[in-house]
Amino acid sequence: MKFISNTFRIKYILVILLLFGSFLANGQDEHLQFENISEKNGLPHFSINHILEDHLGFLWFATNSGLFRYDGYNLKEYLHDVHDSTSVSSPDVQFIAEDQSGRIWVSTMYGINLLDRRTGTFQRFLPYPSEINSKGRNFIHELLVDESNRLFALGNKKLFLFDEETVSFKMISRVDQPTIQYNKASIIKTENGTIWAAAGTGILKIEQGDTLFSFIQPDVDLASGYNKNISTIAPAGNNKIWIYTSSGLALFDPISQSLQKDILPSNFQSQSIQKIYKVNDGLSLIHI
Repeated sequence: MKFISNTFRIKYILVILLLFGSFLANGQDEHLQFENISEKNGLPHFSINHILEDHLGFLWFATNSGLFRYDGYNLKEYLHDVHDSTSVSSPDVQFIAEDQSGRIWVSTMYGINLLDRRTGTFQRFLPYPSEINSKGRNFIHELLVDESNRLFALGNKKLFLFDEETVSFKMISRVDQPTIQYNKASIIKTENGTIWAAAGTGILKIEQGDTLFSFIQPDVDLASGYNKNISTIAPAGNNKIWIYTSSGLALFDPISQSLQKDILPSNFQSQSIQKIYKVNDGLSLIHI
């Protein structure tokens, strides 16, 4: 498949490159080919929430008007149909994940969907099936597949794990307290296989193979603003974690339990961070 870069109408993005160590010290003279995928190709004129490239080379786009697959030439659409229970459960698709079996999962504002690639139909899952009319409770923000092919789903104030035996999602409990609060949704995996999720006043940690999580406040100063309003976390390489809070951006090292604060230059301290992307162990991109 051709190398593809997109210029979708999400928002104008200011990207800051945070360099740790050497990056591209010996700049390579490579000629990259760029292709613009837009409404001319059939991509809707809406926000794109997430992009995934699967093991077959297809690009998948989660948008506010459905799910789309791009094969390098054409777009295939998977749209919500209120009269078809096998269509994606909501037009607002938030996130896409592929498990180790090659199955495509999508999270929406109304539950989780498993795609049957052969038929193009979906099997729907509601974290709260008894509350079939509650879109707020069944809103799923992000998905993550770990090294053991377990599928995690991060919803409004709850974390779920897919149970293959019962073919359903079950809520994961906290080790010492069952209730948690999220401001925004963010779930990641570090190189050692540990699962981390952003919580309002800390971060949640799930060891590889475990089904319970522990609660961690990254700053030893418990009254610190870096323990409050944690809205975004992202892998930073070497098992370290970017943490964005109301006090700014910080780099957390779970091994040494240290927190490097005030990462952003002073002229960007007041900017709101939308997303953090890990490119490699020496480079992260920050969407402001």
